[in-house]
Amino acid sequence: MRMYEAIKKISFTIILILSVPVFCLVVRMLGVTSGYNFLFATVLYSVVIFLCIKYLIGKKFRASDCCLAVVIGLITMLYTIPLKFIGVYGGICTAMVYLTLRDYITRNDISFTWIRRGIIDNVKIMGSISLLFFLIYLIGFKNRFVFAPIYLFKPWAPAVSEELIFRVLIPMMIFKLFKLDDTKGNKIWVFLIVTIPFAMWHCTDAIVAGNVTEVVRRCYSSIFCSTIFCFLIYKYGLFYGIYAHALCDFITMCSGRA
Repeated sequence: MRMYEAIKKISFTIILILSVPVFCLVVRMLGVTSGYNFLFATVLYSVVIFLCIKYLIGKKFRASDCCLAVVIGLITMLYTIPLKFIGVYGGICTAMVYLTLRDYITRNDISFTWIRRGIIDNVKIMGSISLLFFLIYLIGFKNRFVFAPIYLFKPWAPAVSEELIFRVLIPMMIFKLFKLDDTKGNKIWVFLIVTIPFAMWHCTDAIVAGNVTEVVRRCYSSIFCSTIFCFLIYKYGLFYGIYAHALCDFITMCSGRA
């Protein structure tokens, strides 16, 4: 039984890894010349929306949850100011993901923390996260700082969308698909699996262009940041992963690397 489970995990991992060059090859064959990251995002959003619709049919929600889903969707749309198709599409997808997670977590009585109560606890956690990323900025981006007011708002869009999809929805889907127990080994494997599409999300342009140096840099930064976000979400709560992600994107934008 364990051997069978191991084979399933290995097979799924290989398929996911191979999907990266296959996607890039298809994109090149179709003659697409730019916007590879947005194209990948569109494909991913479409799959997620399909799965959410399939789950949400027949479900009922409180007005407060529906309102919060709309707010989350609008926040996600901020990523493409002025609004573009991918921003609106991403906002719709993220709103549906929130409703799906809200219902699934409640129905299955899953122990999941959205945000901690207590002002002191929140100040300590968010202060520690802020200090960590300030140190990262000093070490990796010193003497680079270009600020624009929009940078205070824009980072929240990918932070909310990507954390809900990559750090909560997809892991829960994998746990359900493989009927995994909530063990440390399974959590590590799921984390590694989720890192693949998350890294591809950020480096598809570089992969298609054949820029090896940029691919390595983006993969390294994606894996490093993904590790931090995962730890914060499963140790403290979803909001803290989103907050760290927004801080990370804020630093990237201000350093001119966005």
